Parts: sequence; structure tokens; C-alpha cells
Amino acid sequence: SVLCSPSSPTHLCSPNQSAALFQFKTHFSINQTASKDCEYSYPKAKTTSWKKGTDCCLWDGVSCDNITGEVISLFPPFKSCSPRNLLSLQFSFTASFRPSNSDLIGFQAPGPILKLEKSAVNGIVRNLTKVREIYLDGIDMSSIDPNSFVNLSYSLTSLSLFGCHLRGKLPDNIFKLPNIEYLSLDENSKLTGQFPKSNWSSPLVILSASFTSLSGELPESFGDLKSLAGLDLLSSNFSGSIPRSLGNLLV
Repeated sequence: SVLCSPSSPTHLCSPNQSAALFQFKTHFSINQTASKDCEYSYPKAKTTSWKKGTDCCLWDGVSCDNITGEVISLFPPFKSCSPRNLLSLQFSFTASFRPSNSDLIGFQAPGPILKLEKSAVNGIVRNLTKVREIYLDGIDMSSIDPNSFVNLSYSLTSLSLFGCHLRGKLPDNIFKLPNIEYLSLDENSKLTGQFPKSNWSSPLVILSASFTSLSGELPESFGDLKSLAGLDLLSSNFSGSIPRSLGNLLV
């Protein structure tokens, strides 16, 4: 969805942000074998509307603040796949919503449709300083260094990297973003790292890191997450006992 008025006579999107998104687009490659699992013979990438000289606030998958023109949301850049074959579940985040395991029974995803090349995330991190939501579910990021996410926008409230084939150590500062409410790292089996022992982001409501290789003990600092309503660590490598502080949370 786009928050900018299409009748606006001027481009609200800043040149820097437009250039960063266009560069982001150039790092995508299409996995045509995986695309055969779609309802149509070839997936229509949302990024086909991302063209130089046009307002990025009007591009598919991009939402902007209708006053400042700052990019505030970035959604998965593909469509036209059957819902039963989508690599990830897309939903509008609310504090009370949590997909249950039963929602995923019988769900079989195709191979990644889109793949990101190295350094593709850097421009997004550097230029989208006001972005609030990033959903990159199902995009193959196996060549992306998780450290690329070190300097994510402090405005970020939702980050979903479900099934992105991330590998390597995840920087723990992702858990410390001051406004993050929803964080999904599920289905990244080669993603390693540990939860921070302190300085958690207090607004975090949903934390999901199932089927990852995150490890270590669960810290007592979980008790600092007063808004935590959903925690999914199924089939991860955490050890030790459940922190007593979790008993004080409404999970």
C-alpha cells in the first residue's frame, strides 16, 4: 500500500532513497526453477515498477510518509504466486496476532524465488533512516553477511527475515533496536548467535527464532521485555533452564 497521493505534482521520495531502492533492485536475481511452483508461469516481481525518474513512493511494495516522503515500509518484492505456495506468510502485524502451528500444517514452500547478491542491504540500511517495517520473507540471502543489519534504522518497528537462508553470526544489536516490536528470524537454520544479556528493546511484542542455530542460555534479561506476548524458539539450539523472569510475562 502507498500512503503518498498519486496526484502529487512533485516526487515526495528523496533522490537518495530512490537511488538506494533502485540499487537494491539491481541486486535481485530470479530463480526461474522455483517460479514454476507459482500459480502463473513466471512471478511478477513488484520491483518491475521501480523505475528511474519516477516517485519511489508510488512503487509497488514501498510505502512512504505522506508528509515527509520518507520510506517507512518495504514489503516482499514478488507477487502472483498461489497463497499455498508462497515461501512465507504475510500478515499485518498486531500485538494480539500470532500464527499458530496449526496454520502451517501441510504448508510446503518452493525454493527461493528471488535471490539477493552481496552488499545489497547496505544501501537500504544507510539511506532508509526512517523506515519502520521491512518484510523480506523468503528471499535468498545466503550470500548476505548478517552484519549488514548492524546499523538498521532506529525507527524500525517490524523486521521479518523468515526463510532467508541467512548464515553466519547475527549481531545482537538487532535485539536492542529501541522501537522494534515484531522480529521474525524463523527458518534460517545456519544463522548463529546469542541473545544479549542486557539492554533489550523494551517494546518487543513478538520474538520468533524457530528453526535457527541461535544458541546459548536464555538470559534473565527476558524479564525486561514487559510487552512480550509471543516467543517461539522451536528447534533452535538454546540450552539451560527457562529464566524465572519469563514467569512474570504474559506470554
